[in-house]
Amino acid sequence: NSDSQKLEYWMGSAWMQIQTFSPTLDGGVRGTFHGGETPTRVDTIDFITISTQGNAIDFGNISTGVLRASSSCSSNTRSIICSGEDGSTPRPVHLQFITFASTGNTTDYGDLTVGTRGSGSLSNQTRGITANGSTPSYPGTVDFYTIATTGNALDFGDQVTARAASGVAASPTRGLFAGGYNPSTLSSIETVQIATTGNRQNFGDLTTVRSSSAQGMLSNATNGYFAGGNTPSRTTTINKVAFASFGDGSNFGDLTVARQEPGGVSDTIRGVAAGGYPGPSANNTDVIDYFSLSTGGDAVDFGNLTQARYGCSGSSNGHGGLG
Repeated sequence: NSDSQKLEYWMGSAWMQIQTFSPTLDGGVRGTFHGGETPTRVDTIDFITISTQGNAIDFGNISTGVLRASSSCSSNTRSIICSGEDGSTPRPVHLQFITFASTGNTTDYGDLTVGTRGSGSLSNQTRGITANGSTPSYPGTVDFYTIATTGNALDFGDQVTARAASGVAASPTRGLFAGGYNPSTLSSIETVQIATTGNRQNFGDLTTVRSSSAQGMLSNATNGYFAGGNTPSRTTTINKVAFASFGDGSNFGDLTVARQEPGGVSDTIRGVAAGGYPGPSANNTDVIDYFSLSTGGDAVDFGNLTQARYGCSGSSNGHGGLG
C-alpha cells in the first residue's frame, strides 16, 4: 500500500495487511558493533538493545575482509560499514551494509572514493557522510552516499584540517567531527550541514587534544558526546558539545574504563561505549558501559562484548541524527 507503506495481500474481497515480526528485535533501539582487533583482526558483528542491560549477542559477520578502525553510520533501517584496515595495501574502499531488523552477514553496498583507516562516518535518516582518514597519508577528503540505495560514494568536500580517528556525532541537520590525529593529536571540532555538499567548517574545540574516541554516533538531537580516546594517554573523559551554535566542548562525565578505540552507539536517551584498548599494560577490554545523555555524570556497567577487542565501529537505528 503506497499510502500506508504497509505490505498487504488480496484475500478475494479485500486487501489485508500482512503482520510481521522479528523474534530477535524486541522493539528497543538496536546497537551493532563491527569488526575490531583482539589483537588479530576479526569479522565479528555483535548487537545489543540499548534501553536494556546485558551481554552483546552475535549478529553475523563482515563478509568482505576483517576490519579494524572502520567507521559506520545508519538510518533507522540499515547500517553502512565503511572501509577500515584489513592488513593489506592499499586499504579497502568497500562499503557494506546490514539490516537492523534481521541478523546475518554484511552485503556489498559500493565503494568509497579512497580506502582509508580511521575514517569517521555520520548520517541522518537519508544521507551518510564519511570523512576519509589515513591512506596512510591524510587525503582530507569527505564522501557522501544515500543510505537507502546502493552504489559508490561521491565527493562531498574537504576537511579543514586533514585527519584520521575523529569522534563523530549528528543531529538531523548537522554533523560534527571532533579531534583526531594527522599524526599530531588534535582538539579541533569541524562541522558539516548533512543535506548539502561543501567543505567542513571550524566549530570549536574539545576540552583537550584527543583521538580515537568512541567510534559511532553518540548523540541526541541537541548534543553530541565524545567518549574516551587517546590524549595521548588513554582517558575516561566524556565531552559534550551542543549542535545549535558554534563553540567548545565541556566535561560531562567519565567512562568506567580508560581506553581508546571503543565502539560507540546511542539512542536519544543513552550513550554506550563497547570494548577498546586500555593501554600496553592491560589486555583489550570487552566492557560495555553506558551513560545518560540528559543528566550528565559517570557511565555504569552495561555488560560485555562477545570478544574483548578494540577498533570496532558502532551504529544504531535510533541515534540523534534520526530526529
